[in-house]
Amino acid sequence: MGGSARDRIRKIEKIFTEFKEKWFVDDFSRDFDEFDDEF
Repeated sequence: MGGSARDRIRKIEKIFTEFKEKWFVDDFSRDFDEFDDEF
């Protein structure tokens, strides 16, 4: 029982981490494009 709950948490953390990394990269590229336009 405890193992399956831990697996479920690990799966959620993995999805969250991938989402966070994608969001960060998308956000960074957008900021970089705006920075690029200014110069």
